[in-house]
Amino acid sequence: MIREKFKMENTSFTVNITNSKVDSFRKSEIKKTGIRLYNEGDIGVAGYIGDLGEEIAEKNAVKSLMNKISYPCESASNINKKVEIGEFPIKPDNIIEEVEEVLKELNKFGSDFIFSNKASLIEDKIHLSNNSNTKMDFTSKYMSFGLLYKTKESVSLFDGFFGFMSHKYNRKEWLDYSQKFLEWHRNLLKVKLEKKMPVIFLEPGTTLSKFNLELSGRKYSTQTSIFSKKQGDKLFNEKFNLINNRESNDNYLSYFDAEGTILNNNKFYFIKDGIFKAPSSDKQLAKEFGYELTGSAVSAYDTVPVLGRSNLDVEITHNNLEDMLKGQKAIVVLMASGGDFTTEGSFGTPVQLSFLYENGKILGRLPELQLNSNIYKMFGDDFKGSVKNSLTPFSDYNIIAMDMEINQS
Repeated sequence: MIREKFKMENTSFTVNITNSKVDSFRKSEIKKTGIRLYNEGDIGVAGYIGDLGEEIAEKNAVKSLMNKISYPCESASNINKKVEIGEFPIKPDNIIEEVEEVLKELNKFGSDFIFSNKASLIEDKIHLSNNSNTKMDFTSKYMSFGLLYKTKESVSLFDGFFGFMSHKYNRKEWLDYSQKFLEWHRNLLKVKLEKKMPVIFLEPGTTLSKFNLELSGRKYSTQTSIFSKKQGDKLFNEKFNLINNRESNDNYLSYFDAEGTILNNNKFYFIKDGIFKAPSSDKQLAKEFGYELTGSAVSAYDTVPVLGRSNLDVEITHNNLEDMLKGQKAIVVLMASGGDFTTEGSFGTPVQLSFLYENGKILGRLPELQLNSNIYKMFGDDFKGSVKNSLTPFSDYNIIAMDMEINQS
């Protein structure tokens, strides 16, 4: 019998901000541990919260094993690896003072705005070990600082948001960016945009959500994915490379998934040079259908691992924004909620907050607008590329751009 421990720990130091002032402070420590037992193709799982409860959890895992939950897969074996990413950029004892100093300056140059939300120092730990000579550990420390804001005359709950999540932090750089951001917001542009032009997404998740759905190996196996029977076909722009990115320096995620799978070079290509290579999988799907193992398993601390959302990322195509845009104006999307993809892959979303970018500079805020396209255009002929984010401070993420249809109300 294989006995496995899967442990998740989160420690956070959070300063809450209300009405442009520090409102409260909270320290949180959460430890969740799961005990997994593997025996003759079955799995039993149970868990506990905190430091005590392992003996009871193991007894419950034995009971769970009697339910004959099928799991005909091999557990991780002969792995010993430890990865630690980042350090807190400021000491936890100093976070209240730091936020107060930032708010003091924000309230000077942003006296016409009201700020809220929170700043946090966060430490995540994930541990997986078993009696098959395996011990894997991952630790990530980073800072998150997000600000909702509204003008004092606004009747909305908030007018916008700006912030960062990073291993790095510098107060002056953060304040310089904040001051510029508020200036961009104040400068409402009255311009006639082209009917189709480049759109930059600082958070590509909205545009990649359809891939996470349609790449599902479960969906692919039932022939209900729009990519079913298209493996090996060139569906997208040859510059478009879509990966499951488990490089911890890029995204603060563990280098292993919930089943202990470690990817070669910490990434797996779902789409390479525009060619659809493979659907996503966990160990059970890979075994059942012969799929490549993509490291896409997820689980709570006390549940059986299943196929989940991959950490999708688009590989960099250009050195910088100017190299990618080649002098074109572009819309920078900051808030776009209420949109989605249709079943067939058409995409539309209202944009509540966006800026206009030209020749290396952001010029100001655009009125609300509507974007439309479809998945095959967005990542096909209309795909501009992907670059490291140079528009916001401390960012480790890639941003993407594509031509889209623009509708100004």
